Amino acid sequence: MSVQSAKKKRLQVRPQAMRLFSRLLLASTVFNVLAILLFASRFRADAIANGTAKAGWLVAILLEIGINTLFWWRISIRAGNFARWLYIALLFAGLFQIPRVYSLSHRYGPVYGILMAASMILGLGTIIVLLRKDVSQWLRSGGKTPEVDPSVFD
Repeated sequence: MSVQSAKKKRLQVRPQAMRLFSRLLLASTVFNVLAILLFASRFRADAIANGTAKAGWLVAILLEIGINTLFWWRISIRAGNFARWLYIALLFAGLFQIPRVYSLSHRYGPVYGILMAASMILGLGTIIVLLRKDVSQWLRSGGKTPEVDPSVFD
């Protein structure tokens, strides 16, 4: 079996919930990037005042897009079970940033707080999707199992 046909087969048997995962991850990334872009000048001013890198906001955008794209590809396209658990672990570790985000939302205003809260809620939504039984089965098999009928769980 060629690499292309294996990829095509893996995508054909992918659970419908993986499309929801992709959309939630994309929306979370958009909210994060939007927050960074809207407040880039304030981030830059804070960086200058603290004597740190002035282009940190640009690096943050590139890392946000790059890391989320890598996770999306490894989980949703390549059916990577290890990537799923790494992604979940990193999101849970990110929950420790809630007090920092809260204090920054007081400093930068409610728009920043709302964007970051929306991003975190969407991230938690991706975890819920990744822990579904049909998605877990598909990821554990490396994308080789047929799609599970969701009505089986009703």
